[in-house]
Amino acid sequence: FQLFLKTLTFGENITQYIDSISLNYKKLALHAIYCFLYVSLRVFSYVIVFMAVGLELKIAELFVLVPVMIVAITLPVTFQGVGLRELIIIHFARYTMISQEGALIASFLLFVISLFYKFTGFIPFILLRKR
Repeated sequence: FQLFLKTLTFGENITQYIDSISLNYKKLALHAIYCFLYVSLRVFSYVIVFMAVGLELKIAELFVLVPVMIVAITLPVTFQGVGLRELIIIHFARYTMISQEGALIASFLLFVISLFYKFTGFIPFILLRKR
């Protein structure tokens, strides 16, 4: 893996960063805390959306779903994970015995919300670009 990273132009920086994290336990613990906080905030947003749709889920179930969703949406399979997100949520709904239709609506709401806040970050680049 490190040989692959070194072949990239920025590979040495990445391998140095990975080595510095693996040797520094305080830095590793800090990264783990940041990851847990990020996943927790995403779980909180999923709880709000699922409750708005009328679906009751346990927090532990969402702590399983959200990391899977984060990885699936990050993979460059489809634009913003459209289709992949819905497929994962429908399979998740089957396992947790909740309404698949409600889970699909929650998935579309999560997509629209994510597009909204991503688009609001794009507005300054449109308005402030140099001509």
